[in-house]
Amino acid sequence: MASSLPSHNHPPSPTSPPCTMTTCFDHSRCPLTSSFPVYLYDTAESKATIFLKTAISQTVGYNPHFTLDPKTACIFLVLVGEGETTDLSTLNQLPYWGGDGRNHVLLHLSRMDMTLESSLVPSSDTGRAIIAQFAHKNFRSGFDLIVGSARGPPGGDVWTESIFQLPARRQYLFSFQGVQPKSQRGGFNVTELQSYLSLTTDEISLDTNCLAASGIKQSDLDWGLCGTEESRTAMLKRSTFCVVPAVESSPLIGLRLYEALRAACIPVIIGDAPLPFEEVIKWKAAVVRLPLARITELHFLLRSFGDADLLNMKRQGRFLWERYLSSLQSLVDTTLAALRDRIQLPPPPIVDTPAISVFSDGFVPLKTDPVIVDTEPEESLGPLEPPYPS
Repeated sequence: MASSLPSHNHPPSPTSPPCTMTTCFDHSRCPLTSSFPVYLYDTAESKATIFLKTAISQTVGYNPHFTLDPKTACIFLVLVGEGETTDLSTLNQLPYWGGDGRNHVLLHLSRMDMTLESSLVPSSDTGRAIIAQFAHKNFRSGFDLIVGSARGPPGGDVWTESIFQLPARRQYLFSFQGVQPKSQRGGFNVTELQSYLSLTTDEISLDTNCLAASGIKQSDLDWGLCGTEESRTAMLKRSTFCVVPAVESSPLIGLRLYEALRAACIPVIIGDAPLPFEEVIKWKAAVVRLPLARITELHFLLRSFGDADLLNMKRQGRFLWERYLSSLQSLVDTTLAALRDRIQLPPPPIVDTPAISVFSDGFVPLKTDPVIVDTEPEESLGPLEPPYPS
């Protein structure tokens, strides 16, 4: 286990190759017997919102890997701001930055700012630090981490927010709501979806003339969210499938995915943009992924799913949402677990707890007299045969 603070190293040069876990991570601070200690910098110094500061401080403190000793830390967690409030030039002033930021994780959570322009980009300011956010402009595969949208509560039970999974088929076969972008970043075109309205008797809902969502910062280059969270949820509750444009990475994809899984609406991902925690989560069992070139076959594909398949995908989607995306506690725990798994450290052992007795304190156990076994059992095969002359 490490017993000293990180030494000072020079940051990588602009011509250095992209970081990997081999070239930019100090494994000597994370031996197999270290239990993966994680140190969190004081969130009061962050430019993030009060909600994120308080929630992250509490959730990391509940994690079994949390440590207050920076000398033994394997990972140094830094909560950075959101959007334009992020100032990366001050990172090198962190007391344990070590000149290049190795073993540091920059946690950039998207809650109100859903623009790709707000995402962090690897630079001389970020050094050798791991960037954990949803959308990446220059994603370093196997090094950076894709996390979910931070739209949930700090923690606690979230089952009260989830929607019934039954019936398997809802009013609309699929639905899509989006504000038309001024200049599309990718090639997703809703015209192909609108062509299905006159070619099928299945009910399909497409709304591209809605008002943009208020309270959320969105980019003019993305299909924006419509209305309020309540109105979007009401439509998702009536849809079997919901279309999620994902031609290029954007924080809006994470928010659409979060709301769809919460409403038990099976997401149809149009494009190949990465999804949260893809290196450890098998998304194929919960979402439908379709290349943009196959959007003309979308209706045929969605009609081919049976009721059993629909319920299985909804059930798996609900499990993934509750366990990995539903709250800030689940996001933080999954982020740290993914990093621990990446550097091949074992998880902490489960703490043994006594089972709760189902009997009251005054209960007297019922007892029975023990059965005394006869040392010389009688003949069990009937009387002996009478003697007869030989």
